[in-house]
Amino acid sequence: MKRNSIFKSIVLSATVSAILAGCGSSTSSTEPKDSKKDGEQKEVVAKVKSTSITGKAVDGYLQFATVCLDLNQDGYCQSTEPMSATDKDGSFTLDISADIQAQESYKEAMLLVYGGKDADTGVDFNGKLLAPADSVAVNVTPITTLVAKAVQKELKENPNLTKEQIKVKVTEKKSEVAKVFGIEVADIALDPIAVQATKPELIKHSLKIQKAVEAMAGGTGDDKKIEEVYEKLVEKLSQAQQSKGIDDLLTKTYADDATKAKDISANIEKAYDMYKGDLKKVAYVTKQDMKAVKNSQPVTIPVEIADDDWDKAYVKADLEDIGIDPSEDQINAIIEKIGEGVVPGAVFAESKKWETETDEDLKKVFIDTRKAEDKKAKEEDLKKAQNDGKIHKFTAGTKLYDIDSYNGEIIYDEVIVGANSTLLKEFEFVSGGWSEMVDDSDGVEYILKDGSWIKSVYSNDHVSAINADGTLTLKNDNQQVTLLNQKDLSNQKIYIPELDMDVVMPSGAKSTYLGFKALHDEYRLDSKYHRLSTVSLDNSDERTLTLDTYIADNCKWGNFKTEDGKVCDATTQKGVMYYNQKWEIKTIDGVKILEVHNTRDETSIYSMVKDELYEGIAIKAGIQKGPYLEYNEVAMNAIKEVISNEWKP
Repeated sequence: MKRNSIFKSIVLSATVSAILAGCGSSTSSTEPKDSKKDGEQKEVVAKVKSTSITGKAVDGYLQFATVCLDLNQDGYCQSTEPMSATDKDGSFTLDISADIQAQESYKEAMLLVYGGKDADTGVDFNGKLLAPADSVAVNVTPITTLVAKAVQKELKENPNLTKEQIKVKVTEKKSEVAKVFGIEVADIALDPIAVQATKPELIKHSLKIQKAVEAMAGGTGDDKKIEEVYEKLVEKLSQAQQSKGIDDLLTKTYADDATKAKDISANIEKAYDMYKGDLKKVAYVTKQDMKAVKNSQPVTIPVEIADDDWDKAYVKADLEDIGIDPSEDQINAIIEKIGEGVVPGAVFAESKKWETETDEDLKKVFIDTRKAEDKKAKEEDLKKAQNDGKIHKFTAGTKLYDIDSYNGEIIYDEVIVGANSTLLKEFEFVSGGWSEMVDDSDGVEYILKDGSWIKSVYSNDHVSAINADGTLTLKNDNQQVTLLNQKDLSNQKIYIPELDMDVVMPSGAKSTYLGFKALHDEYRLDSKYHRLSTVSLDNSDERTLTLDTYIADNCKWGNFKTEDGKVCDATTQKGVMYYNQKWEIKTIDGVKILEVHNTRDETSIYSMVKDELYEGIAIKAGIQKGPYLEYNEVAMNAIKEVISNEWKP
């Protein structure tokens, strides 16, 4: 059966906008910023070959983090900068064209890493890591970040340094950092986890730097505060005693208020020795310390946890991350569900399977995990979609695409933006090939207008208008769509979450972020309600399911309760549901409507149309959805090719 179109609700409309974003406008120029004349510039480009930088992002290995060559050093990855992502073990490959190498800004550009998850904890990575792009093999770590920050300070003070002078500065700062930490200069380039057995001090230094910086920034992950801390560390770098490491540097930097940072640094050392270099257990200790900092609590000496108690410790920590203070019974129930040998982040991974659980504790974990993931996804998308200073506009004829997976099936949408309409097509991957989906629904929806439900025949041809400012108005869908940002994906390896696969994008591949805004209040019913049986709960004779009987059934089942949590009935006007959700009967323009506020900040509605119960959604004026990521045709073709050759549900 065909899934609901994105145009049928605000949630789906938002997806459409995302789709719309994929291919629209032209991107900004990527011509080299060089004062040479065109002929001379082309000669320079011709002499330079494209290259690649490979390496790992390490704070624990960072999974699915964004990696780029930050040409303008603004701390964000832009569409004109070489960009990629780390894989499951923190590895990345960044392809750099001859054109990029010819730019004046290339000589001082740094590798930049942000986002993703720490593989040792399953926790989202806060902050940013940097490294000088001075080799074809570069590992990006907190130690290289300190080096890069020191070089950036020199570049601010001496903006006219030549390429060779910058190389000298990089060498000088590496030597300075190496002396402070008592390591060899060559050690800075190493993957500290890979050499942990022979050079354990590298991973300890890396952890101490990053966690001390996060602590001094208040434990909030605030990019600006973290940046300020690194700058202060760099200022005192030359004063720190040789071989004294991060502790002496912290003392020089924050003589009076570095206590928590120094305590965390000491705890990392203690935990590393206590747990014989087990990074997951060390990460657990630092995770608890960072919670203490964030909550303005003292950082205490770590208490050794027995081998048999680590399952409980990891489960408890995961639940606390999503705002649950678990009981002992709840922890034990989850361990029994997951099985012994729990690893950090296991609750997040496993709880996605608990949507249909009858156990109340497990069901609550599913709901709360989903809330936490939604919140984090929105935050990450907002960072990724930061405006790059260009104006992006929709143009007639643009094709836009999104991709999704449903229970082992793959579906993609194609949207064609027209002068007066927007055409939507949906395709599914069946038996090793793609076929267009046929709408097997009744194609009828109702919109509340002037005190009654007015039939609106659904069509994939949607009336739209491209506005003077380049935004798109979907007239019948109550949406204004904005093309937030567009990024060039050419020759980059992109991780596609819906597939859990990497796709190497060809030249010309682009992605776009779309935002949606509701233009006015709207109530829509898009399908007959069939999920509850038309037989009452006491097995009496069949009867028509009305809004009143629907409410009564939910009250009998205990799904609906009164506001004070007691048993309700069809006469109750409002109350609560599971997990503090709310339901309420409203009369809009004389029409009786049930509103149900669900876990994803959406409002479902139920109402009677010609003696039949329908369900739909309420859209409030000004509500904004997105940003949503979509692709252009070149990128979509690359994704389709990978699916056709490699997809296994």
